[in-house]
Amino acid sequence: MSEGTLKVIAARLEDSDRNVGRAAVGALGHQLAIPLGVLKAIAARLEHSDRDVREAVVVALGRQPALPSDVLKVIVARLEDSDGDVRQLAVQALAGPQALPSDVLKAIAARLEDSDRDVRLAAVGALGAQPALPSEVLKAIVARLEHSDGYVRQLAVETLGRQQTLPLEVLKVIAARLKDSDRYVRQLVVEALGRQPALPSEVLKAIAARLKDSERDVRWAVVLALGRQPALPSEVLKAIAARLEDSEMYVRGAAVEALEGQLALPSDVLKAIAA
Repeated sequence: MSEGTLKVIAARLEDSDRNVGRAAVGALGHQLAIPLGVLKAIAARLEHSDRDVREAVVVALGRQPALPSDVLKVIVARLEDSDGDVRQLAVQALAGPQALPSDVLKAIAARLEDSDRDVRLAAVGALGAQPALPSEVLKAIVARLEHSDGYVRQLAVETLGRQQTLPLEVLKVIAARLKDSDRYVRQLVVEALGRQPALPSEVLKAIAARLKDSERDVRWAVVLALGRQPALPSEVLKAIAARLEDSEMYVRGAAVEALEGQLALPSDVLKAIAA
C-alpha cells in the first residue's frame, strides 16, 4: 500500500463514526512497514475514550516489527489503563521481537501484581521472552519473591526461571524460597533452578533438602532437577538414592533415572539401585 493511500486511511482515524475509526486502525495495523507520521497518528488514538478503539490501536501497533521510543512510551502508558483487556494487549504489544529498554521492562514487571490474572500472565510471557534481562529488572522481579500473595511469588519465580543464566546472588535468593509456605512456589523454584546449566554446591544441597518435602510433586521436581546436573556430590546422590523407597512410584522411577544419568556412583548407591 502506497504512503499516499496510508495517509488517506490515517485521516479517517478521526472519523466521527467510531466504527470507521476502528476499521482504519485495523487496515493500517495489517501493514508491515508504516511511515513514522502514520504510526504516531495511530498511537494518538490510544487516548480515545472508547476502549474498543484503544484495544484496536494497541493490537495494530503490536503487529509492527519495531517501534520508535516515543510510540513505545504511549503503549507503556496503557499499562495503567482502567480496562484489563487494554492492559493485557499493551503488555503483549511490547512483547515483540525488539529489545526493550530497562524502563519499559520495569513497567512490565510491575504488571506481575496486576489485579487481572491475564495481565499478570502476559507480563510473565513478555519478560520471559527477553533472553537476558538487565540487573535492575531482575532485582525488581526478585523483590516480588517476598510478596505476601503466593500467586505473585509464583509468577516472579516463573519469570526468573525463563532466563538462560542467572547471577549467583539471584540464584541464592530464589533458593531461599525452597522453604516457601506455598507448595506451588516451592515446586516452581525447584524447576527454575533445575533449568540452570550449572549450580553451585550450596544451591544443590538446598534443593536436595526438599527431597523430604511433604508434597510428592515437589519431591518429584527435585529429583528431576538434580538429575539434570552433570556431576552431583556423594551426599546428594545418597539423598536421591533414599527416594528409591519413596511412597510414590513416579518419584521412585525418577530417582532411578537421575542416578543412572550420573557418570560415577558410589558403591553403596549402586547397591541401593540393585536392590
